[in-house]
Amino acid sequence: MTEQDKLRESFPRIAAGDATAADMERLEQAMERDPRSLRDFIEYMNLDSALEDWAAGAIDVRPLAITSGSRRISRRLAFAAVFAAAMLLGWVISRSSNPGIVEVSSASELAKPTQATLVAVEQCRWSEQKYYEGQRVPAGSLRLLAGNAIIRLDGGTLIVLRGDCDLQLRRDGGVNLRRGEIGVRSADDATGFVVHTPRATVVDQGTEFALRVDALGGTEVHVVEGSVRLEREGATEKRTEVVVTQQAVRIDQESALAKAIPYDGEPVAALLQRIRRQKTEKAVLVDESFDYPIGMHKPDLLNRGHGWRGPWQLPLQQDGTPSYPGTQRFMQITGNSDGNRVWETPAGKSFRARSLAEPINLAADGVLYIGLTIHAEKQTEAAGPFDKQGRSVRLSFRSDPSTMDAGMISFGTNNTKRPIIETSAGRSFVGRTKVSTATSMRLIGKVLTRTQGEDELSLIFLDEQENYEIEPPIWDVTTRGVQLAARLQVVFLSSHGPAARGLDDLRIGTTWWSVSQEGSSP
Repeated sequence: MTEQDKLRESFPRIAAGDATAADMERLEQAMERDPRSLRDFIEYMNLDSALEDWAAGAIDVRPLAITSGSRRISRRLAFAAVFAAAMLLGWVISRSSNPGIVEVSSASELAKPTQATLVAVEQCRWSEQKYYEGQRVPAGSLRLLAGNAIIRLDGGTLIVLRGDCDLQLRRDGGVNLRRGEIGVRSADDATGFVVHTPRATVVDQGTEFALRVDALGGTEVHVVEGSVRLEREGATEKRTEVVVTQQAVRIDQESALAKAIPYDGEPVAALLQRIRRQKTEKAVLVDESFDYPIGMHKPDLLNRGHGWRGPWQLPLQQDGTPSYPGTQRFMQITGNSDGNRVWETPAGKSFRARSLAEPINLAADGVLYIGLTIHAEKQTEAAGPFDKQGRSVRLSFRSDPSTMDAGMISFGTNNTKRPIIETSAGRSFVGRTKVSTATSMRLIGKVLTRTQGEDELSLIFLDEQENYEIEPPIWDVTTRGVQLAARLQVVFLSSHGPAARGLDDLRIGTTWWSVSQEGSSP
């Protein structure tokens, strides 16, 4: 086997994050000897994306944009993936006389200027800028006049703002509480988060606690769980005190000792549950549970759910939508072990389309969440006619074909079972971990659009044991440098593979809870 053969053989391992040190060294040396080695590697990555293009309906396939984020990959694999991306990025920059060859995201490029995500709101009234659930929040002042809001810092810490509250997100990762009440729940196994108040600095030691600061700077600390360390501000000598679970203290004057007071802290989880009960059903905009009689159906007879305009359809070229030869013309509804109905897609290709009652406007500020359950593939006893086909599932949104708008976004898996996001600009963002086909998975997508600045699409796959009470801090894939302005009217569901699989519980909503596995359909 020649060195070039060995190099090509290593491409799948590098793309998957499974590369050995020898693989990485071979690629680096090959690029130094011959720039065509870089071209070969990029062509391999683009081919993987292009094979999936027919399902998402992308108009143009451009060089692949590789993301490095995944909550499941090990530190070793994550390092290999980021090292490969950084090496390729450096190579492209060093040959800037031929720009535009490839889009590669290094770890530094993925750093975000914002510091937190607003994960839940309850009857909020803000001082100036209006914030909405799911929005990214930059470092600086957050001024809440009324209501309750929960933000999650990028490090994982949850902060609850209650009522009249003036909070500042610091660029060093801590916060300043100038006035009002907050609750803080540290990220798992994390310590050292710092809250600065006019009277003290509060350092968490693996805790959940509440802080209250009045108009004169008086500070109360209520420890829900664990302990905190108080470091006095402005005292003639440094004072350090520790407050533990179910204890509370108040500091009124700079030189006075902390005074014990009755404890009345509320856990962050209690507020989360209350908001969730109040908002989940109202936040669901579109749902399809495939609750139809068991059996074979013509698509145009399946018209239940809410938020739709008309029934499911088989995409036909005469209707102005792409035609997919070989797709099954009927939809089979079956029941699963939980007694729920499922659209069972057969081996081969299956495509269906349905129009939304209200289009998704990507040109406006807002956040939408999208959910779809993908059941485990059925086992086959012998090789069938589709045995060598790649496996993929896509949930895509397109503009109405009767308009001149060519907008599209797509969430799903590619032929190598990796998470993928695509847009109508032909850009593809691929995750590095494979999605299991042996168990039911919940696909959840997030569409964050901004009138000012870039838009952001995110995708995550959760198995039956993974339920997040709020949206996760890390997604399988997140886009960068995307700007969208289309109005998306048509939903496309596609399944491709050697075995049958079930799809159900399709939802679109305005909150994470409205589409998560424990969410409720109206």
